[in-house]
Amino acid sequence: HIGAADVYPIELISAYTAFANLGVRATPNAILRVENQKGEILWQPTPTRTQVLSPEEAWLMVDMMKDVVRRGTAASSVWGAGFHYPAGGKTGTTNDGTNVWFIGYTADLVAGAWMGLDRPQKIKDNAQGGVLAAPAWTAFMTEVYRRKPAPPDWPKPISIVTREIERM
Repeated sequence: HIGAADVYPIELISAYTAFANLGVRATPNAILRVENQKGEILWQPTPTRTQVLSPEEAWLMVDMMKDVVRRGTAASSVWGAGFHYPAGGKTGTTNDGTNVWFIGYTADLVAGAWMGLDRPQKIKDNAQGGVLAAPAWTAFMTEVYRRKPAPPDWPKPISIVTREIERM
């Protein structure tokens, strides 16, 4: 049930924080802080974080979802567009082609792009999240990392053992 049912974009983005944070889900806040004219913080919400996966489980999901942006359904729209930072993500398309999305993340930011119409109708023939939504995500994230340092890669937990295999 990753892509067929209708969900709100904020629900997907919130769920993917568990991967970006290696097992810790962060509840999104619409307002990051309130400042006065002097830049002093008047109010700031306390982040709500909950451990929902082990770091090992989350790292495995991140490792798989990195392939989505390098070789999978969003590869041409993300990696092929020059976004070469450590990132993972997942495309989505409803069965009837009325909604498409891409939820992507780095180690320090989770963002989503959703496209659809207020009154559900087919967007276009062969509508796909990797073709329609992923380019919007890529444009946004490229601008983010033009303005701030590149994100780090996720550290692999020492309990995970990897082996290289030969491709045929």
